[in-house]
Amino acid sequence: MNTQFIHSLFSSFQLWIENQLVSDACGAYFTNKANVFSYVKFDDIPSSHRGYQGLYRQLVSDHDISVPNSGVFINGTFTTGSSTGIMIDYNNGRVIVPSGSGTGLSITANSSIREINVYPTEDSEEQILLTNDFIDSSDPNSTYISSKTSKLNEKTFILPAIFLKLESSTNKTFALGGEQETQVKVRAIVLTSNNFLLDGILSFFNDKKHKCFSLIPSNEYPYGKYFTLKSFPYSYDNFSSGYSTKVHIEKIKASKVTNSFSLESLQRNLLLGYIDFDLSTYRYLNL
Repeated sequence: MNTQFIHSLFSSFQLWIENQLVSDACGAYFTNKANVFSYVKFDDIPSSHRGYQGLYRQLVSDHDISVPNSGVFINGTFTTGSSTGIMIDYNNGRVIVPSGSGTGLSITANSSIREINVYPTEDSEEQILLTNDFIDSSDPNSTYISSKTSKLNEKTFILPAIFLKLESSTNKTFALGGEQETQVKVRAIVLTSNNFLLDGILSFFNDKKHKCFSLIPSNEYPYGKYFTLKSFPYSYDNFSSGYSTKVHIEKIKASKVTNSFSLESLQRNLLLGYIDFDLSTYRYLNL
């Protein structure tokens, strides 16, 4: 199936959320984290390539932060993020190289990483909590992904995290001539073990009412296969400024969950919050 309008809107919203988290106003990232990448036989990487997993997920791709990720050292030689044949998977914290490079490379970096990871989801909060596995980055015993040898090749969520879920969408007649108002509801499910962080995330985004973000067509998404950048370096502000269609944030409701059977069932010190976004944009459906 071809990509539809809702795909473009949802991915554009995720890009905006990720950018806001590493903005100067929020500053939810860490810099100069010593990072070592270890070879792992990943199921999603073909035999033509080899994958190396770093200590952290997710890497910050935006070059507008104070110390951007500019590349990695491979066997002592610095390789930039634009090097031919070398792919940096910012979403999963991996380096992917041609199979001819082998499995014994020494890959290191001083990485800038997200303090709060962002994941799209189709699951309810109960499904997220009860059917997935988590590593809490604030726990000194589970900070490094590579220390969890049984999880290196799994889809494991790293906390703190925001899970973005599309709730609903509807079109309403706005003007004569066929112009429609498309209204979309997105829920952000916030999961962390830190009450200060939870309160901060809810407060930060609660203040974004009436803000706008750019609608970016799916085929012009800045990431390619394995969440590598199509064009390096990447700046969200510069990239998004080239798109004139905007999506308006009409309403925001932030709330903390104080009583959850799913949280109690986990028997872990996790906190849950919601941010409900009402989004709106205008378009002609027949064009």
